Amino acid sequence: DHFICSCFDADRAKCKIYPFRPLDCQIYPFLLARHEGQAVLAVDTRCPYIREHLEDVLTREYIVYLKKFLLSQAFKDIAAGEPQIFQEYPSDYDVVAVLPGF
Repeated sequence: DHFICSCFDADRAKCKIYPFRPLDCQIYPFLLARHEGQAVLAVDTRCPYIREHLEDVLTREYIVYLKKFLLSQAFKDIAAGEPQIFQEYPSDYDVVAVLPGF
């Protein structure tokens, strides 16, 4: 019950569009989501790495870094033209930060 991206080349075990991958791929296992009417930064709890390292200092620092970037005016300007960037995801994610202003 895993999603396999159409841009993933299984024979070479590599992404076919890596230099041009979308934001979702760049920040995975983090996700931009809508949760209870709010824009949030969430984490995919199916990811084995994140299950083991979510509370690590480096992961927590990365969450702060992502939140700062996502709340920047530059990102808000991008998101204003792409409202679908915040999607509804299945329930197997945990919210790690609320992103006000979206």
